[in-house]
Amino acid sequence: MASPYHFVDFHSHILPGIDDGSKSVEESLAMLDLEREQGVCVVAVTPHFYAMSDTPEHFLRKRAEALGLLRAHMTSRIPAIIPGAEVYYFEGIDQMAELNQLKLFKTNYLLLEMPDGKWTPRRVKDILALQRRGMKVTMAPIERSADDQDPEVLSLLRQHGVLFQVNASFFTGRKTQKKAFRMLSQREIAAIGTDTHNLTSRAPNFAEAVDAIRGQFGEDAVIALEAAGKRMILGK
Repeated sequence: MASPYHFVDFHSHILPGIDDGSKSVEESLAMLDLEREQGVCVVAVTPHFYAMSDTPEHFLRKRAEALGLLRAHMTSRIPAIIPGAEVYYFEGIDQMAELNQLKLFKTNYLLLEMPDGKWTPRRVKDILALQRRGMKVTMAPIERSADDQDPEVLSLLRQHGVLFQVNASFFTGRKTQKKAFRMLSQREIAAIGTDTHNLTSRAPNFAEAVDAIRGQFGEDAVIALEAAGKRMILGK
């Protein structure tokens, strides 16, 4: 039975052969089929970009090749895909001219992965500088690093328009669920992603998060989640 929903998965590693995600077109197609079954209609394909070991030109060429290979085998039955990147922070990131090409396609959202540990003032300054460039920095996934930061830092980032993306597993983990519900109720979560990498240990799990949210807040919260995803993809 087809899902009645049209969600957006903002974080995935479904593109074949480009990072530590899907290893083949066949695996990618199977992952996309699972996404469709779970009510996802748009998947942001966001392979890792590490400036310390890659160049934007090389990354974009690899991504284009993987996109072309996957799209050649896609059908209308599976979700649409939009290219982006999960960009790992590096000092001076705000100076990279090519960064605009790593945003989610036709939007200003930049998925930014931060290093472990407490962020230095330099890191916070660079994030705010990206915001001033007109980007909508979306920290992904924020639950991995939020506990290491002073609440005042997170509040400052939110005040300047920085957004927080969390993984679907945040809502289902026994140790994290309570915090996930609190952040959602306080409107601190802008987007949800599966961060799916494969069909086994990190398979698409959007539906599990939806079930948890519905159980805690009711159907209206699920509908609001669906609408928020659509608004972001439209660049609003």
